Amino acid sequence: MSTFLELCQDLRQEAGFTGSGPTSVINQAGQYAKIVTWVNRAYLEILTQREDWDFMWGTTTFNTVASQNYYVSTDDVATWGNAAIYDASLTKTDETPIDFIQYVDFFEEYLIGVPLTGRPKYFTIRPDGAVLLYPTPDKVYTFTANYYKQAKKMVANTEVPSLPSQYHPLILYKALAHCTANTEDFNTYQYAERQVDLIMNKLERDQCCVIDTAGPLA
Repeated sequence: MSTFLELCQDLRQEAGFTGSGPTSVINQAGQYAKIVTWVNRAYLEILTQREDWDFMWGTTTFNTVASQNYYVSTDDVATWGNAAIYDASLTKTDETPIDFIQYVDFFEEYLIGVPLTGRPKYFTIRPDGAVLLYPTPDKVYTFTANYYKQAKKMVANTEVPSLPSQYHPLILYKALAHCTANTEDFNTYQYAERQVDLIMNKLERDQCCVIDTAGPLA
């Protein structure tokens, strides 16, 4: 397992730069600032390579409120997946799927006029990220949904990348490719690119396609 700072230090060593740093990823300048940027760029490129990485999968659960149809859920959603709902006064044996509808269609069909109340059968995602349910809940229900997380850059020294630890070298080699393209060290660049292709193929075989998606937000 590698931290953000350790990946930056490994990149400095692999690139053959002098020194023993960086000692922090924060407030760097010059060559060390470039190292921090290359590592984060590589990391974000991996996260956004696909929309269905297993390691970016998450789940969220909340209880509804009677007569309220909108809810603010987790703030790190990139793409929603399938969802289900059950009467909170009962067990999960009451749980049933709840269907996703695109917001424009949901608005035209269910948000114009006086809404019905009852057990929700449909949900959508408002452009601001809020979850809307229809019919409007008539009691407390438990809503659960799967989703894929947004790609976010690393910030702290001790932050650990989201992908499984055995694939952390992929970040290093992808960052090394950025670095050596900049320094015109084409032999090392070609080596780094071969390593990227090798590890990326393994990652894609191991970490793809867990949930059905409801579509991107907004």
